[in-house]
Amino acid sequence: MLKKFDDHQRCLLDYSRPLQLGRKSAYLDSPVCIGGIGGSGTRVLAQLLINLGFYLGTNINDSLDNFALPLNEVLENQIPNDVRVSKIGRLLEEFESQMRRHGNWGWKVPGSFYWLHFIKAYFPRLKYLHLVRSGLDMAYSSNINQVYNWGDLYELPKSTPPSPNDALAYWLAANSRAESAMRETLVSDYLVVSFENLCRNPSGETKRICEFLELSYNKGVFQKASAFISRPSSIDRHSMFNYEIDLEPELVSEAKALYSRLTQ
Repeated sequence: MLKKFDDHQRCLLDYSRPLQLGRKSAYLDSPVCIGGIGGSGTRVLAQLLINLGFYLGTNINDSLDNFALPLNEVLENQIPNDVRVSKIGRLLEEFESQMRRHGNWGWKVPGSFYWLHFIKAYFPRLKYLHLVRSGLDMAYSSNINQVYNWGDLYELPKSTPPSPNDALAYWLAANSRAESAMRETLVSDYLVVSFENLCRNPSGETKRICEFLELSYNKGVFQKASAFISRPSSIDRHSMFNYEIDLEPELVSEAKALYSRLTQ
């Protein structure tokens, strides 16, 4: 099913190329996109960007997700691809024209990493921030929306609610996909941010993010923008559960290796 999903996106990209070539150079901005597994702390990263002066939209929820970005239009299967791509192009242009009026801008939609091929094609100067949090802790997260919404892509069991082992399997599969998409599509235009490192050293991680975004700020700005960040009690929460029984050892090993690779 995952291959079918990717083939579908690539088919849309083929139809999209004429629209890309016709875009006005004035629209070639460098928006910032925040993605990651839901519940990993993407809201903290979004608030940090807002504190640094970024505009992330007004049509947002309490988690700072931007509902105006027309990503779901990509999934419309009832209309021909050429018509659909034309509609997506029009909606993206409307979205961009509203957002870019505010200077530095971007959006937070956790599942954006599923659309990186398409987003990068439309926004060639896109900068992507991928937040990652310990897979073991995420196995016990109460935020399981992505497991419900995207678990079918990885043929995960339809348990209600998903078990910690299913949640870890999703974390591993989704972040592996994100890793592949980032390296294949974005090359150097992405930065992986560790939630644990961000909480451990807010000012230092903020400086690293600003350097990636090519923003010139002094140490005082880093400290002020990140002052709201603190270490939540949910870090290392897996230690409060029987994770050695709940989670398959192979998944645990693979998740630890992936986290280490993403955050090195």
